[in-house]
Amino acid sequence: MARSSTLAAAKLHDGLMLTRVAGILAFGLAVLLEALVVTPFCSSSRALLAPLLLAAVVQIGAGLNEWRHERILESVVLIAFGLFTCAQISQLGQSSATTANSLAQGAFLLFWGIFAALVAAQRSDCGRSFHLLLAVVATSLLLKALVLVLAWTALWPLLLLAGVISFALAILTGLRYLPVLHS
Repeated sequence: MARSSTLAAAKLHDGLMLTRVAGILAFGLAVLLEALVVTPFCSSSRALLAPLLLAAVVQIGAGLNEWRHERILESVVLIAFGLFTCAQISQLGQSSATTANSLAQGAFLLFWGIFAALVAAQRSDCGRSFHLLLAVVATSLLLKALVLVLAWTALWPLLLLAGVISFALAILTGLRYLPVLHS
């Protein structure tokens, strides 16, 4: 009887870790897809709606799960950036690229970039890779804000590089949490 309860507890713990890993991977993927929007490789931003929506749902779900298990910083980051991704989805649907719209979107991204930088500077037990991921996310958001506000389209390679690095860091951070590696 004790052995079966131990196995059930281990399976529950593994499931919780996989939820955290899925949320972090969705976070990195959303940043990469957001970086792709302003590159010449993305001819139709509407093609990114479904993957971004899926990433947002996974982030919010994982964030709520982290909240239930009292991992406050990770839950706040995942829920907040899941909602941020939802806001970005609504911007993809708009086809008007006016200067006022670009300025408003750039200010919005600047705000979120500063938020990510401040959260990355907080002390927590999330691990160095999670904070590094947040720092790269802040960099990508600030670069995208510069591209939109100042129309510096020449920065798209740096933005794409920041998106790729954020996805790679999300994979490395997720690998850190996988239960298979710790047994």
